[in-house]
Amino acid sequence: METATRTRQTPDKIFKLVEPLDWSQLRAFLWEGHNVSPSSSEVDWQKLAGFVAERCPQSKAHSADAYKKVFDNLAKRYPDAHQIFSKPGAGQRLWTTVLYDEVHRAIKFKPVFMNLGFVETTPETEPLAIGPHEEPFRPFIQMYVHVLKGTDLKNKEVLEIGCGAGGGAHFTMRQYQPKSVTAIDLVPANIACAQERGSLPGLTFAVGDATSLEFPDSSFDVVVNIESSHSYSSIEKFLREVKRVLRPGGVFLFADHRPINDEWGPDRTLAALQNQIRETGMRILRDVDITPNINAASDSLNQGKEFMLTLSDIRGFEQTHFREILHTRGSRNYEKFKSEEWQYRCYALQKAEV
Repeated sequence: METATRTRQTPDKIFKLVEPLDWSQLRAFLWEGHNVSPSSSEVDWQKLAGFVAERCPQSKAHSADAYKKVFDNLAKRYPDAHQIFSKPGAGQRLWTTVLYDEVHRAIKFKPVFMNLGFVETTPETEPLAIGPHEEPFRPFIQMYVHVLKGTDLKNKEVLEIGCGAGGGAHFTMRQYQPKSVTAIDLVPANIACAQERGSLPGLTFAVGDATSLEFPDSSFDVVVNIESSHSYSSIEKFLREVKRVLRPGGVFLFADHRPINDEWGPDRTLAALQNQIRETGMRILRDVDITPNINAASDSLNQGKEFMLTLSDIRGFEQTHFREILHTRGSRNYEKFKSEEWQYRCYALQKAEV
């Protein structure tokens, strides 16, 4: 692992590199391009354009030349773009890099939490008691509270994988009194942002890869992962690594979403995820559909998201992409959850005792 220093962000608008592709087309292009061509020197651009058009029937189709231009633009900025055809999983890494480069460049407020939020839908639920300074982040904090509930973290060693800007790790350390929280993320800009916020005794941030954890076997009592696994290069490797670093009897607290149908590739459906979880051999303590809670959070947060966009310089084509990132009302991502084409689930898994 390595710590991160904040790099100076380029003023260039990164999403201009991928124009005219919309959010769905960019995802299909990067995540599944390796299914179409064996290498960047042998791409059948017409075949690729046809493949993406099949994957994204609601999107305006684009020419082979448009996809070639997007690839050339990305390759100039990100040399690793050449791997997206020959190395499965490279496209997901590039997707993550492009996404967070643009988030840190364009949004005027430093991010604190990077989940969609969670709002209780049962009126009798007791409201979460938090401090005034935490109130603006209530839905995001409630996501952590829901994922962590039922697990005693006091004096435990906790690993958070995909910690984003670190707000959840800070809250976990303050609220649950673990012995330590080690929080890692693949994106150096996220870790730099988390480190700038300051640390707490026992809280450590570092750059790390979810599919290749740099920790010895049986290092942690609890592993937490919220809303980032859908873009990992290999879910199977990720789950194997989680099980490896958990101590016997340790618990994996996991929440994320998947499409019901095959629109991200056959290994990224909800059914595939359920099978991948079963194949770990860990005991399933909890498996809950929290899609209604995600939808309630999106609705409660929509006005604030719209206000944030008005305060930014995000306009036109770039704003269309940001509406998908933020799941604002009317975006395709928002509608996917509302229509239940995507489902968000929360799991607790336990590694067997020796």
